Amino acid sequence: MAMNFRDLLVRRTSPGTTEPPDRPRVLVIAPTPFFADRGCHVRIYEEAQVLQDLGYEVEIYTYPIGRDLPGIPTRRTIPVPWYRKLGPGPSYHKLYLDVLLLLTCARSIFTRRPVLIHGHLHEGALLAAVLGKCFGIPCVADLQGSLTRELSDYDFAGNQSLIYRALRTVEGWIDRSAGHIVASSRTMRDDLIERFDVQEDQVTVVEDGVGKGFFEDPGLPHRELYGISTTDRVVVFLGVLTELQGIEILMQAIPTVLSKHVDVTFLVIGYPDEDVFASRAEREGFGDDVIFTGKMDYLAISQTLSMCDLAISPKLSETEGNGKLFNYMAAGLPTLVFDNPVNRDILGDCGIYVESRTADAFASKILETLDGGEATETLGEKARERARRTCSWASNAPILQRVYEKLLR
Repeated sequence: MAMNFRDLLVRRTSPGTTEPPDRPRVLVIAPTPFFADRGCHVRIYEEAQVLQDLGYEVEIYTYPIGRDLPGIPTRRTIPVPWYRKLGPGPSYHKLYLDVLLLLTCARSIFTRRPVLIHGHLHEGALLAAVLGKCFGIPCVADLQGSLTRELSDYDFAGNQSLIYRALRTVEGWIDRSAGHIVASSRTMRDDLIERFDVQEDQVTVVEDGVGKGFFEDPGLPHRELYGISTTDRVVVFLGVLTELQGIEILMQAIPTVLSKHVDVTFLVIGYPDEDVFASRAEREGFGDDVIFTGKMDYLAISQTLSMCDLAISPKLSETEGNGKLFNYMAAGLPTLVFDNPVNRDILGDCGIYVESRTADAFASKILETLDGGEATETLGEKARERARRTCSWASNAPILQRVYEKLLR
């Protein structure tokens, strides 16, 4: 006979007690320097808030660096003074950091007694699977992209290399070991089923979404803080400044746009190496029309987006989620992206799509959109309504609840 939810809670309480805790406790594993104001961190944060609203007590276990956010208990490994990387991408340092994280989580299980382990990214899913098998606790793998595809995207390992083949085997084991997989897109779900033989009923799509704060009044736009003219049109890019996110395409496209439109300012929000790109813009003669803000507090982004006119995302990955698009939509911004299944799933008929993955094609579509007038503004309003109706994290709550209930039964 299946054990019911209350029985399971009693089993997880401290020895000698019979009353369940007030709120079932979830141990969330984030193998990354959480919080660092970028994509996957936003998903971890927003999802933790949803779980709290559903009645769970959430604790995030993460690397020794990053910043704590209000309302989300965050536990860290012992300090590693030489590791300061906040940006995305593979790193050999993760090998020992993940061991430290595994030990930190294992020690916590003895004292905190969670009812469920929720592992983000493939490293977190691996740690969750190991801990789940050792302690008999159900686990969720929360995946935003393919581990081996990410290695290829970052040129970390070739498709025929020994490390790639070994990690593909490991990725398949992780995918099939989770109690259940939460995928950030339908494309990711299809990849799990087709490449790694994961059963269809073992994967649930929980797309990224917009936090409730993004639908509140962001306050007055503050162009004057950046010295932007009230008559300029502002084109905004939000994300980490890496080739995978399309920064190189953007840097090549900007001069083409500015040669045709003198009343345009580009606002580039993100890191790392923002000073390097700013210096390059100066050398190439368009530094006066591009503002590199560097890292920006995620909780303040909605106000900055509210002063913009067009949002862009030249992200190149075909399978990773693209969470910034939800923020663009909630801000009522017409959004221009490359045409791929992930972007189509998010934006639907509210997106502006570029077929060719070149800087010239991207620049041409920006110019065409800037000349679109009222039709472009209407597209932004339509995107905001779509975000409010179907793309909020609140709409994901029932889906997560069903996944948790299935595992806890």
